[in-house]
Amino acid sequence: MRNRADAIPENKLKMILAKTKKVKDCLEWQGNYFYRLDGSKSYPYIYFRNKAHRGNRLVLSFVTGVMRKDRYALHTCDNTFCLNPNHLYWGTNSDNSLDAVSRGRHKETKKTHCPQGHQYSKENTAVRDNKRYCLKCRKYKNSAAFARLRANHG
Repeated sequence: MRNRADAIPENKLKMILAKTKKVKDCLEWQGNYFYRLDGSKSYPYIYFRNKAHRGNRLVLSFVTGVMRKDRYALHTCDNTFCLNPNHLYWGTNSDNSLDAVSRGRHKETKKTHCPQGHQYSKENTAVRDNKRYCLKCRKYKNSAAFARLRANHG
């Protein structure tokens, strides 16, 4: 590998932060992004030592001094474009999911009705193993009518 200034983590971090734009308290990346299948921006990507990295992971590894393969780089600001080191911390997959649920970003928390159209309300919802269940549907599945239906249609 050539002796380049951007191969040194401290120098690369300065270069990265210089390529951000301050939006409120966040430092939003102004470079390349990974994209989702629908064409929307996902996470910043940055090359370091001939490899593409997620920007948030790379910045956090420079600040903490370690690249955690077993951890996610989580945002306190909820802005995936943000590379502000003060907004990033290492967390597990479970931490990431719990964070998404608590902030209302998890796809399951956005669902207001079960697949049969019953509303997820306090009276009609049971939670088991961190999953929601519709009590009307459960009651029907435990009923004699459902048993007859299954018996007739195998």
